Amino acid sequence: MNNFRLLNRIFGWVTFVIALAVYTLTLEPSVSLWDCGEFASAAYRLQVVHPPGAPFFLMIGRLFSLIAGSPAEVGFWINMLSAVASAGCVMFTFWITTHFAQKIVSAESENRNVLIFGAGLVAALSNTFLDTFWFSAVEAEVYAMSSFFTALTFWAILRWDKHSEDPASDRWLVFIAFITGLALGTHMLNLLVIPAICLAYYFKRFTITRKGVFLAFGTAIVALGFVMKIIYPGIPWLVATMDRVFVNGFHMPFYSGSIFALVLIFGSIGYFLYLTHKKKLRNWNITLLSVLFVIIGYSSYAMVVIRSYANPAIDMNNPEDPYKFYGYITRQQYQDRPLVKGPYFNAPGPYSFDDKGTKYYKGENKYEDGGKIQEPVYDPDYNVLFPRMGKSGKSGDARGYRQFSGMGDIQAQIDELRELQSRGKLSPMQQQELQDLELEMPSFFKNNMMFFFNYQIRYMYIRYFLWNFVGRFNDQQAVTGNERFDGNWYSGIPVVDRFVTGPKSGLPDYYKNQKGKNGYFFLPLILGIMGMIIHYKRAKLDAWLVMTLFLFTGVLINVYMNQPPYEPRERDYSQVGSFQTFCIWVGLGVILVADLIKKYFKKNAAIAATLACIVAVPVNMGYQNWDDHDRSGRYIGIDLAKDFLGSLEPNAILFCNGDNDTYPLWYAQNVEGFRTDVRIINESLLPTEWYSSILLDTVYKSTPLPLTVTKKDLRTGSFEYGIEVDRGGYKKPRPFRNVIQELLRDNSNGAERNFWHGAKCYIKVDKEVVKKAGLVSPKDYGQIVDSIDISIGGDYLSKGDLVVYDLITTNAEQGWKRPIYFTSVSGYDFNYLNPYLQLEGLVYRFVPIRGGVSGGNQPTKISDIHLYNNLVNNYSYYGMNKKKNFYLDDKAAYVPQDMQQYGLMLGYYYQNEIRQYEGVKKALDSGKIVAPPPGFADINGYVSFYKDSIDVYKKRIVTVLNKILTEIPESVMPMRRDMKTEYAMLLVEFGDDKNGKKLLDMAMNDNIQYYKYFLRYQDEFRWGSIEVGNSQALINQIISFCNQKGKKDWANQYKQMSPI
Repeated sequence: MNNFRLLNRIFGWVTFVIALAVYTLTLEPSVSLWDCGEFASAAYRLQVVHPPGAPFFLMIGRLFSLIAGSPAEVGFWINMLSAVASAGCVMFTFWITTHFAQKIVSAESENRNVLIFGAGLVAALSNTFLDTFWFSAVEAEVYAMSSFFTALTFWAILRWDKHSEDPASDRWLVFIAFITGLALGTHMLNLLVIPAICLAYYFKRFTITRKGVFLAFGTAIVALGFVMKIIYPGIPWLVATMDRVFVNGFHMPFYSGSIFALVLIFGSIGYFLYLTHKKKLRNWNITLLSVLFVIIGYSSYAMVVIRSYANPAIDMNNPEDPYKFYGYITRQQYQDRPLVKGPYFNAPGPYSFDDKGTKYYKGENKYEDGGKIQEPVYDPDYNVLFPRMGKSGKSGDARGYRQFSGMGDIQAQIDELRELQSRGKLSPMQQQELQDLELEMPSFFKNNMMFFFNYQIRYMYIRYFLWNFVGRFNDQQAVTGNERFDGNWYSGIPVVDRFVTGPKSGLPDYYKNQKGKNGYFFLPLILGIMGMIIHYKRAKLDAWLVMTLFLFTGVLINVYMNQPPYEPRERDYSQVGSFQTFCIWVGLGVILVADLIKKYFKKNAAIAATLACIVAVPVNMGYQNWDDHDRSGRYIGIDLAKDFLGSLEPNAILFCNGDNDTYPLWYAQNVEGFRTDVRIINESLLPTEWYSSILLDTVYKSTPLPLTVTKKDLRTGSFEYGIEVDRGGYKKPRPFRNVIQELLRDNSNGAERNFWHGAKCYIKVDKEVVKKAGLVSPKDYGQIVDSIDISIGGDYLSKGDLVVYDLITTNAEQGWKRPIYFTSVSGYDFNYLNPYLQLEGLVYRFVPIRGGVSGGNQPTKISDIHLYNNLVNNYSYYGMNKKKNFYLDDKAAYVPQDMQQYGLMLGYYYQNEIRQYEGVKKALDSGKIVAPPPGFADINGYVSFYKDSIDVYKKRIVTVLNKILTEIPESVMPMRRDMKTEYAMLLVEFGDDKNGKKLLDMAMNDNIQYYKYFLRYQDEFRWGSIEVGNSQALINQIISFCNQKGKKDWANQYKQMSPI
C-alpha cells in the first residue's frame, strides 16, 4: 500500500510536469485578447477589474509578475499562472481518477496498479489536451484557476471520504470551505462543486434511502444558494446598510457601521462556535467553522476596496465605499435575466417601472438618496414561467430567438417587409402586418422550450461537449447562419461527417486546411461512455457523485445562465468544469477496455489497454489540437495595442467600444508604459458615474479632459434613465453649448425628467484655429466647414452621449488642442458624428470636414497620407509573415481583415483620384470648361496641385496592396475571395501583371471550388444559394475584367476553367 501511495504521488506529479511543459511550450508570450489585457494590467498594479472582480486571482497574478525581468515579460509570467493552475488541475484529475479506479478494479486483478495508474494517466492527459481547457491554460484569464479550484475541492471531499472514520477527518470539510471562499475571489464556477460535496457527505454518514437522497439533494441546493445568495451578497449588503444607519442615523463617521457589522458577524460566529464546542454539538460546530472559513477565504475581496480607495487607473465601478462595493458584488450595472418568470423578448413596453429599492451614494457628510432602482414593467400577457426567450437588451437578438425556436418563417416575412420599408414601398396594410408579426407571441412549448433545447442545450452545451470529445470542424463562430460549417462538430470519419458538415470530397481549401479542424474519431466520447458504464455498475454512488458534478458544471449552469442568442464569442469556457469532469470517465474507460481484451492479451491486458487508450485518445487529441493551440511567438495583443496607440497624435483622446480594442490598450499603458499621454475612453462604460468622472482626473501623463460637466453633474442618479430628445420645440439647429447648458441647469434644479432640447445641433468652427492646430492636411483646407452639424437620430441619449458632445464642443472651443479619435474596428456607432470622421487606419479622426457615409453608415472620408503611412510603414501585422506556423483564430483575424479592407479602400481612393485627374485633364485638353472639385477655387489650381501626384498614386496602389499581401500571408489568413479578386484587378490595372495574375488564378480557383461544392446546397439552404451566387458573379467578373483590359489569353484560360 505504501508503494502504491508513493507511485500514485509520483505519477500525479508526472502528469503535472507533462501538462506544464505542454502549456509552457504553447503559452502566449504577452497579453492575449478579450479580458486578458484587463486582468494582466490589474494584476500587475493590483487594480480593480469588472464586476464581480477576481481579487485572489489578481493577487496571485501579482506574485507571478514579480518574476518578470522587465515590463515586456509581465504578460508571459501572468499567463504562466494559468499554465501552472491548469497543470495543477490535471494533477488532481489524475488523483481523483485513481481514487475511483481503486474501488472498481478488483483486488485480485493482475497488474492492478497498472490499470489504476493507466486510468489516471488517460484521464489526466485527456484533460491536458482538451480543446476548451487548453485554450484557457495559456492566457491570463480566471478560468484556469477556477478549474484548479474545482478539481482541488472535489479531490478534497474524496480525501475526506477515504478517511471519514478518523475523528480528525472533518478538517477536510473545513479546508473545503476555505477553498470555496478563496475561489469566490477567482470565479463563482467553483461553487458548483457544493452539490457533489453534500451528496458525498450524505452517502458516507447516513443510511441511503430514496427520500434521503432527495433531501440531500435539496440540502445541496440550499447550501449552494446560501453561499451564492446569502454570504456572497449578504455580507456586503449588511455592511453597507449598517454603515448608512450609523452615518445617517447616529451621525457617526463613515465606515463606523461597516466595522460594527464585521465585528457583529465574526463575534456572532465566535460566540456560537464556543457554545457548540461547549455543548459538544459537533455537526453544528463543523458547520459554523465551515461558514467562518468561507468568509475568511472570501475576505480576499478586501483588496478590492483597499485598492479602489487608492484610485488606480483601472478602477471598475470605483467600489471604495460600502454601497459601491455592494453594487459591484451584485453586478448592478448588468441586466438581470429572469429565471422563474419574465417577459418574452418582444413584449410591448415598458409601460411603467416598479421601484425595487433606493440607490445610495456617499455624499460629503452622509449617504445621499440617488433615486430609485427601477425595474421595467411589460405587457403582462407576455410574461411566462421559465422564460428562455427573454429580454436581452439587444434588438438584434429577436432574429436569433426566432431562428432557434421554430419561428424562422415569421422572421423571413419580417425581413421581406423590412426590405420594402427600407425602400419606402411599405403600404399601410403591410406596416400593420409588420407590427403584428413582430409582436407575435411565442408559444411556451412550441417556441420557448424549443429555444431552450435547440439553442441553450444543444447549441450552447452539446455542441461544445462534442468539440472536446468528438472533434471540431473549424474555429469560426457561426454568426451568419451557416451553422452546418462554422462552429460545428466534426469526427474525422467521412461516413458520419457527411451528415453533419457535408461530404469531404471537393471541400474548398479554406475549410480543408483549417488549423482549427480537429477530429478524434469519437474515441474520447466512446471511452468516456465506457468509463461511465463501468463506474455505475461497480460503484454506483461514486458514479452519481461524478454525474452530479458533471451536470452542475455543464447543462445546469446553462439553465441558470439563460443565454441569449448571438453571443460576441463562443462560451465553451464557462462549461469547462463539465468537460474536465467527463475526463474522469474517459480514464475509467481504460478498465472496461482491459476487461474486454483480456481474453486476447491475458496477463498483459492492463498494459495493452493503457497503451492503446493513451495513443488513441490523449496522444491523438494532442496531435490534432497542437497547431491551433500553439500561441508561442504570438504577440497579437501588444502588437495590436501599439498599432492603435502609436499612430495617434500626442495627448490624443481615443474612443473605443469592444473588449479587443480596449483591454490590450490598457495593458500597453498600464504594464509597458506605452503612450500614457493618450486618454482611452470605452464608450460602453461612459454612461456610468464612476467611469465618466475619471475623465476629469489626471491619469498617468493624460491631463483632465476639456469638459464643462462636473463630477456633481455625473453623480449617481443624474441622467440615470436617459435624456429624452425633444424634437418638437426647436425646428432650427441649435448650438451644442446652449443645449448642454440648459440640460445641466435643469438637472441641477431637480428636474424629474431630462430633455435634450433640439434634435439638430451644431458647433461653430474657426477655420484659422483649425489650420493652426494642424488638424487637417493643407490639401483639405478648402473643405473645412463653417459649422459641424449633427442630427441626433434616437429618441434618448445617455449620460455617455452627453459627455461625448460636451467633450467635442469644449475641445473645439478651446482650440482643438486634444486630437479626438474613434477606433475603426468595432462597428460604426459614433454618436451621429460619422460624416466628420476620416479613416487613418485602425482609427478614425474627428475633423471639421464633412465627408460621406456608406449605406452601412461607414465613414468614407480617407486621409490617404496617414492611411498609407500606417499600412506601409507603421503597422506590425502581428509579425505573422516572419514566424513559422503562426495561428490566428477567428477573433484574432478581425483586425488583419480590416487592414486588408483598408488597403483596398486606399487603392480605390487613389484609383478615383487618378481617374478624376485624367478626366479633368482630358476635358481641358479638348477645350472644355471644367468646374473645380470640392476644396479648390479654380480648376488650374487643382491641376497644378495634382500633376506631380498621379504617378506617385499609381506606385502607391501597387506598393500598399503588395505590402498587405506580403504581411498577411495566404497560408496564415486566407483572403476573402471577393477581396482577392478586387486586389488582383487593381494590381493588373496599375501595371503589376505578375502578382495580379497570380492572385487572379487563386481567386478563380477559390470561386470554382466554392461554386462546385455549394451547388448541392443551393436549393436546400439559403447560405448555399448565396455562396453559389457569389462565386458565379466573381467568376464572371474576372473573365469580364480580363476581356476589358485586353488580356484575351487570360480570359480564355478562365473560360475553360469555369464550371458555369
